[in-house]
Amino acid sequence: GRGVAPSVAGTSPGKAIVAYRVITFTFQANVPAFSTAVQLRAGDVMAEFRVARLGGDRWSRLGAVNRNPEASTRPPTATNGPQVGIGYDGGAVVAWQEPDQTGAARIWMRRVFGTTPGPVLQASPSTWESRPVTADVDSFSLSVTPYSAALLAFRVTPGSGSPLAGRLLENVLQPTFATRAS
Repeated sequence: GRGVAPSVAGTSPGKAIVAYRVITFTFQANVPAFSTAVQLRAGDVMAEFRVARLGGDRWSRLGAVNRNPEASTRPPTATNGPQVGIGYDGGAVVAWQEPDQTGAARIWMRRVFGTTPGPVLQASPSTWESRPVTADVDSFSLSVTPYSAALLAFRVTPGSGSPLAGRLLENVLQPTFATRAS
């Protein structure tokens, strides 16, 4: 389908994870709404960001990881699809673009422990030096280290008048364990 933008990561044969987008509604004229979903901006679509894990020769669908599945997301582009990475131990991190309660698109992340998604974590800022960041984060890149630390680089839309407009930023999600623990 349109805008699926799959991202796949693997550690060894038979161990992998995939994240992808499914457009569930496009807010087209003359098409009745299927729910009370809200279109935050013109052109937005309803979408789910889904995750599935490969174990041996079978895929297990883990379901949608969206923070708020009843709010619209930006239309698919080459730079706003979900991304996933996996560590040696099979611990994974998935990141996606989704608007917050103000309507500005932010980057969100979740760890995936086996077949269980962890809590949603906001990875891009909604304020900067006591000023609201009103611009969308329009592109991002995720990398996951061997010990499942996540490194996220993202760009705030240029020319928007927001305090971070046009800046490239990064965020780090620390590993789930310490290698020097005893």
